[in-house]
Amino acid sequence: MNRLNKSLIIFCFIYTSCSLNEKEILVRNLSQFNQAVSNVIPGSIITMANGEWENVELRLKGIGTKGNPILLRSETPGKVVISGQSNLAFSGEHIIVSDLIFQNGYTPTNEVISFKTSKTDL
Repeated sequence: MNRLNKSLIIFCFIYTSCSLNEKEILVRNLSQFNQAVSNVIPGSIITMANGEWENVELRLKGIGTKGNPILLRSETPGKVVISGQSNLAFSGEHIIVSDLIFQNGYTPTNEVISFKTSKTDL
């Protein structure tokens, strides 16, 4: 393989890696979370930073696809604790929520986790 071909392959690999990472966002607070969820597209990964998330109302609305779902996850499984007056509501299609722990809290609504963000958005 000549030098040009090797360079082209390396460029394509780096470009593909960067493109995939553009959809992954690490959020450290509710403001960053809200900004991230306002821009979700199929394949988006929202990663919540390790730690205690206290008194947060998390809302996620989006349309993923079977091959590119929207993923909400913790930075490290079991290391994101949602506490206090908090809840999570999400709606749309092909959304995966993973590795979040709810403890030492109560919901400001009727549900800690809701599979709808409004009466019509399920």
